[in-house]
Amino acid sequence: MTVPVPMPCPNGISVVVPTRDRPDRLVDALRHLVDCIEAGDEIIVVDQSSGEATAQAIRRAGLPVRYLRSGGVGVALARNEGIQISRHAWIATTDDDCRVAHDWLRQLRRVLAGDRRIGIVFGEVRAAELDPERGFTPVYHIAEPRIATRLAERNRVQGLSACMGLTRTAWQALGGFDAMLGAGGPLRSGAESDLALRALANGFRVFETPAICVVHDGFRCWGEGERLLQRYAFGTGAMFAKNLKLQGFPLVALIVDLARRWASGGASPHTAGHGVPRARWRRGGQFAAGFVRGLAWPIDRRSGLFVVRNAA
Repeated sequence: MTVPVPMPCPNGISVVVPTRDRPDRLVDALRHLVDCIEAGDEIIVVDQSSGEATAQAIRRAGLPVRYLRSGGVGVALARNEGIQISRHAWIATTDDDCRVAHDWLRQLRRVLAGDRRIGIVFGEVRAAELDPERGFTPVYHIAEPRIATRLAERNRVQGLSACMGLTRTAWQALGGFDAMLGAGGPLRSGAESDLALRALANGFRVFETPAICVVHDGFRCWGEGERLLQRYAFGTGAMFAKNLKLQGFPLVALIVDLARRWASGGASPHTAGHGVPRARWRRGGQFAAGFVRGLAWPIDRRSGLFVVRNAA
């Protein structure tokens, strides 16, 4: 069910796809990925499923992927494990419920080759289904290309790891994704935002462009969606608290700017076009709770990561 490990090649891209108990959606996502890879690229599936259904689905589909069974939990951990075994200097990440555009990797390759100072790239995440009366699909709309070159500009780039590229150089320099953050982790979300923030603090540029895009088939009804947004808020609070401890005063301005946007009633960048925001005060409370948890959670100042431990 796996393909031979490719040798590193110039401009090759390793695509890492974490998955857990969604075999049918994963196979659909992989078929779109296979359609856009070029010679030398590789696709790595990191499987945290509870059973063998995902492995069996990949085997039946005969897809040319490298398969890694993970014994851990959490999307940030899965991405780190996939990147650890990857072969190329450029990495792409997407989710098991996303369909990449046919030119997804070609556009990402063009950006990474065009400016070696860029450490992270975010693309646009579009909704497969839109019905604001019933719920929403997490998205990220990008009106035009923009770049952040310093820490103070972090709030300009708030992309999702569902459509993300990065260099191995940046990943190694930053110690990878923080496994305590992200879906499935004890601090619930925010791993890609944390990586981007730390990248800017360490001299890497962060770029985003609508030319790189995926379609997200992740519709949530409002009840489930509100719980998801509260997890986003909790993880964002924890992520900012950690980086406040690491970076000090420069983070205060970013947090104040975020608070100003929230107080003014601005919609989340991940629910754009989905009607009037709901339960905003609950999300604000979750941000505060996550911030407090992040302040209390110990960090390794050398790596810039939360110390690994259970959420108790």
